[in-house]
Amino acid sequence: MRSRLSNAAAVKRVLAAVIMLSSLVGLGIGLGAVLDVHPAAATTNPILTAAQKEVGVHYCDGGGGINGPTHGVGTPLGGCPGTTVGFDCMSLAQYAVYQGTGGAAVIPDSGSPVVDGGQVISEADLEPGDAVFMGGSGPLADYAHSAIYAGNGMIWDDFTENDTVQLRTLASIQNPTGPYLFDGGVRY
Repeated sequence: MRSRLSNAAAVKRVLAAVIMLSSLVGLGIGLGAVLDVHPAAATTNPILTAAQKEVGVHYCDGGGGINGPTHGVGTPLGGCPGTTVGFDCMSLAQYAVYQGTGGAAVIPDSGSPVVDGGQVISEADLEPGDAVFMGGSGPLADYAHSAIYAGNGMIWDDFTENDTVQLRTLASIQNPTGPYLFDGGVRY
């Protein structure tokens, strides 16, 4: 008897919810306004979107640029043999920033000042779409690696040979005993 009452109460609640949602829709209020179908964490940034779209593109030492993946320099440490094209870490970040800003911002090559047109931010203030730089000798000085921050401690990058553009943790690149410490972030 108890389960029947519980089931009947549950059915009444569902019917009440359906009636309420129907009334809201009848008033021109869509379900998206009632239910949070696009949570804030899913908000996209055009720089982040540009980086995400390159998932699976091969690493090519010296390859890529603001217009997309290209052949690399062909060194034994990277390059792209044959017809393969791709990005290295710097060119992926350059591409995403350039495409995401509609050409309004260009990250210079590695070792150059990266702030031109952007705002320097700390690791604690990173937001999705920010460019991150690691491995230098200080704040944004002579960095060795770059990526696009995806949120929640994750980055989009193309790290090294035999790799592809992928989502990985920022912590996996930062090595407190090695060369890849966080140098800084730039919001374009």
